[in-house]
Amino acid sequence: MLYFASCMTKELSTEEKFAALFAHIGYLESEIDRLKERLAKYENPKNSKNSSKPPSSDFPKQQKTQSLRDPSGKKPGGQSGHEGTTLKWFLLRILLRITLHSIALVTVKIYHLSQVFFQADDK
Repeated sequence: MLYFASCMTKELSTEEKFAALFAHIGYLESEIDRLKERLAKYENPKNSKNSSKPPSSDFPKQQKTQSLRDPSGKKPGGQSGHEGTTLKWFLLRILLRITLHSIALVTVKIYHLSQVFFQADDK
């Protein structure tokens, strides 16, 4: 742009000024095209939801919000020195199933024995 302004202040013929003007217009048109291409990227961005692009190429990636908590310094998961209770509950459920199953089996056996016993008395 400064070059164009300096050309216009010099003593040039009309034809030379027109040639400089047309050259500058050509430069400005190419610059407009380049800027339009850059702007199109932001006006209608293609991503994995509106085109066939893979999700890894999506841009810009949204950042996760930062937690406002201060870090405690502890590692995630079960803390050392704390006795867990998950296994106790699991074992209790298994024992309960075994007990209920055993009671059901004993009840069935008693029923069958009573049928045999009462059938023997009827004969």
